Amino acid sequence: MSSPIANNTKNFVQQLMVKSHQKLAHNQRINYLAHFFIQLVDKLNLANKKVIDIGCGDMTLATSLQKQWVGCSMHCVDTYPLPSDLKESSTWEKYTAYDGLVLPFENQSMDIALLCDVLHHDFEQATQLLNEALRVAKVVLLKDHFEYGFVSRQTLRLMDFVGNWGYGVSIPKRYYSLSSFEQQLEQLSYAEEIKRICPIPLYEHHFLFRHLCPAKLQFVSVLKSSYQNTSYE
Repeated sequence: MSSPIANNTKNFVQQLMVKSHQKLAHNQRINYLAHFFIQLVDKLNLANKKVIDIGCGDMTLATSLQKQWVGCSMHCVDTYPLPSDLKESSTWEKYTAYDGLVLPFENQSMDIALLCDVLHHDFEQATQLLNEALRVAKVVLLKDHFEYGFVSRQTLRLMDFVGNWGYGVSIPKRYYSLSSFEQQLEQLSYAEEIKRICPIPLYEHHFLFRHLCPAKLQFVSVLKSSYQNTSYE
């Protein structure tokens, strides 16, 4: 997710990009995803008392979820230190900065872990991050992208540029293919994929983006943890 604290010295062009992104797509995207995740949790009869948003970005998704999920407590983590001017903000009081490797939570202490458009920014650490999510939470909701060749890869890179460059977040060089995601699942220590949803019409509301970034590029995978408080490798 786009993070306003990834780069605290944005130039004029970056500031303009951030404002344009938020106006064109970001807010509607957050509303869609919050509604989507809530419906998914309800359909799967998943507990939602404690939710951790890993790679929470600007906190808008977590804030939207907490408002709509009755009785839900949100815990948010990302790799960026919190600026001093935000430490007294009620929005950021549920935020914890961490090293990007080991989540600062006990085994199976969360009901749901959410990874929304996080893994494609750091494939080298994706297995470690997913295994940590499966250690900490009973269920992992993973939202990311599928590429199908050169054109879709460049399309996704363009969308990431619009959504992330202004914030100072890195632009990926590649994304999951159908086969590479299957390989990713095989590398996980304690995971069972219980549901996969693709396509997802995330940009159906926007005339330009729904053609530029078709629904088949978006997917959600639901992973059930089988972690049993044993030694974790």
